[in-house]
Amino acid sequence: MSKEKKSRKKSSVLPFILILLFLLIVALLFCMSGFFGFGGGNGIGFGESSVPVMAEIPVNESSEIVADEIQYVDILVSGSDYIFNGKQMTANEITAEINSSEDDFMVRIVDDNASKKAYDVLINALKNSDIKYIEQEQTD
Repeated sequence: MSKEKKSRKKSSVLPFILILLFLLIVALLFCMSGFFGFGGGNGIGFGESSVPVMAEIPVNESSEIVADEIQYVDILVSGSDYIFNGKQMTANEITAEINSSEDDFMVRIVDDNASKKAYDVLINALKNSDIKYIEQEQTD
């Protein structure tokens, strides 16, 4: 009888293993097919919605696109002197004149062998007055 019990135990384990194997195969098929958001899909579908759509934006043919040109005003720093609008001025006089102007422009600082101290004073004055500027070396 003991041999008969052992053979029954072995035979009852086999269906359990087969059921587990079947469930594992089904789970793998679900994952590979993309059910439940799993799988290796790349999001490209088929049908009408898979065609890219270009939006049509009406354009008025009489409208003109104009790019704003940046207006520059030069400040020449030569040695320890500042030349602005053809006149020698101090850094405070330059910032006061720029702030009083209603024109929209950017200051271009041109370095013509400027002393470091004079150059730094002008930069600090422009920064303190919130005046936009760019720096450029003299090219002669």
